[in-house]
This record gives sequence, C-alpha cells and structure tokens, in this order.
Amino acid sequence: MKNLVESAEEVGIKINGLVFKPLAAAASTLSKDETKLGVSLIDIGSTTTGVAIYNDGAIRHSAVIPIGSASITNDIAVMLRISIEEAEEIKIKYASAKASLSSSKLDIEIPSDNICSSNNKISEHELSTYVEARMEEIFQLAQNEINRSGINNSLTYGAVLTGGGSQLRNIVPLAKELLEMPIRLGKPTVNIQGNKDFADKPIDSTLLGLLLWPYHSNEHKPLNRTIISWIEYFKQIIKEFF
Repeated sequence: MKNLVESAEEVGIKINGLVFKPLAAAASTLSKDETKLGVSLIDIGSTTTGVAIYNDGAIRHSAVIPIGSASITNDIAVMLRISIEEAEEIKIKYASAKASLSSSKLDIEIPSDNICSSNNKISEHELSTYVEARMEEIFQLAQNEINRSGINNSLTYGAVLTGGGSQLRNIVPLAKELLEMPIRLGKPTVNIQGNKDFADKPIDSTLLGLLLWPYHSNEHKPLNRTIISWIEYFKQIIKEFF
C-alpha cells in the first residue's frame, strides 16, 4: 500500500486515503434497506473476489478470496493454447457461467495461428463447462465466508454480485443455484445521477464507489461538491486523456 501511495504521489496525484475495495463497491450498489436487513456483496474482480456482509446498517464480516475472473481467462488460454488477450475476447463474447444455458451447436473458431492440432473449433457448451467449474469454486469460497459471518440466516436480501467478473452471461442463475438465496446484479446506480450510459455497469462499481466515498463517509457533513459535480469532474478528466 505504501508503494502504491508513493507511486501515485510521484506523478502528482494526492492520496486522501485508502478504501477496502468491497466497501467502495457497496457504496455505489447497495441500498440502505439491504444493509439494514442483511445482504452479502460479492465483488468479483480480476485477480481477487471481495466479500462484504452487512446487517443492521453495518458491515459484519469481510474477506478477500485470491481468485477472480482472470483465472477463467487463464483456464481458457491454457485449454485452447491461445494468448491471454484472445482468451479474454472469447470469454466476453461466448462464455456462460452456467453451461446448461449455453449452446452445444454453436461452434467457436479458435485463432488458427495457435492451433497445435487439426481441431480448430470448440462448442460454446464445452467452453462454458470450464467456466462454470471455476465459477463454482469462487462461489463455494464465497459461501464459506458467508457461513463464517455467523449471520448467514439473517441475509434478507441474499447476495449482490458486482465487479467485472459478474458480467459473465447467466451468472445470476448459477449463483442462485449454488448459494440458495436471492441474487441480483449490482450496478452503480444507488443515489447516483448522471452516470447512465457512462459508468453504469458492474465493472464500474468500485470506481463510482470511490467517487462517492467522501459523501458516504461524511453523510451528516456538508460537501463542497455535489455527487453530480463529482461525476462531471471525472468525465472532464477522461475527456482530457482522450
């Protein structure tokens, strides 16, 4: 963490503080009713999966699982003997978190330059069986953390899935089957205006949560900027880069 702060400050970025990633994602995706009556946030990132469990308006348990959606990409790359970039593209376009909801008749072309055999196709269903196996592992580890919290029977709203890894097709049906609780996809829309068609996908949850953090951590204190102005300020920064 010290190295990250020093690296940012060397390029002129002032660091006001560090925020646990699942807390930032929760700030932009969870409602007050969910945190009050019980919910588990499962933030599926690239290399890690964060779990934050809320009840009575406060966090009761948190954990970081050292597996994320990059593991799925690596599995595909190894299985098909293709590059990480090509595996990521195939994952996004064709992979289903629940294999039974994928097609066994849809064949996916494997980049020919990387083929070590005469078979240069794989069905969407076969691809998805590998993806489902990895997602089952992630959800099993998340379930273990939910059970460890001791309030697994008090989660009225079940679990909210967010992060880039939660954008896999059919991930909600798989999570419902494995976790046996209500499941919804967490998009950064709670108490945020102006982010529609700009940063309104699960992969944006942490980013929007960090922008919301001054408000979230000082709910009863006046702010110099409104939430909308924070969004506009961030948009301007992006425009300057491109």
